[in-house]
Amino acid sequence: MTNLYKSNMRRFFKNIVFVGGCILAFLITLCISSNIFNIAIYQLFGAETMVLFLGIAMIIFATIFVPLFTNGEYRDGVIRNKIVAGFSNSEIYFSHLFAHMTGAMIMFLCYLAGGILGGARFNGTELLGLTIFLFALWAYISVLMLISFRIQNVIAVVILAFAILNINWYFMLMGNAFMMLSRGATRFFFSVLYNVFVVGQWFTHTGFCDEYANPGNGIQILLSLAIMALMVLVANLGLKKRQLK
Repeated sequence: MTNLYKSNMRRFFKNIVFVGGCILAFLITLCISSNIFNIAIYQLFGAETMVLFLGIAMIIFATIFVPLFTNGEYRDGVIRNKIVAGFSNSEIYFSHLFAHMTGAMIMFLCYLAGGILGGARFNGTELLGLTIFLFALWAYISVLMLISFRIQNVIAVVILAFAILNINWYFMLMGNAFMMLSRGATRFFFSVLYNVFVVGQWFTHTGFCDEYANPGNGIQILLSLAIMALMVLVANLGLKKRQLK
């Protein structure tokens, strides 16, 4: 599987969409954190909050890139060639999953480097929040990998990926309302449910969200790990018996 993973990473670095995304992640956070465009709200929130808010762009990028890259492997016959070469379906799946997670971390580091070079000075709490967001992004990628390996029609998988993103977004909006109207254990329940979704975890660390929306940093990480484990389990059910074309 190591060779498959390395092969995927080489194709990542040759992929104009991925490379362009990493460059943009660096440049945009650099420009925003240095306030080169003289944005009015910058004075109100500061460089750190502006950079944290821009994290939503990586969620949107993953929604586009993960399904299209993996589906492109089907269309170009790359996955079929790997099967013919003797690799198992599970090895192919995990090599793609780990490559996408590594790619997300590379983009995350570009995004973080741009923010720091632009003037953002993150404290310990903000750096922890960024780390938790990375785990949530990995969990989201595992969801996208599930549909990418189960659905081989490119139009269907892209539509479903954006439907999942919209579910995340609208539940974030509704979740804020539910938590605002509830108290005690009910509010805590909604806060946990809220953080099942990557957009919910992202928003809790932007500085724009009420504190009660975060059920605890440890719970957020455990939720992300649980989602990853569940998605990997479901993605591999019957995978050995199914022929990837």
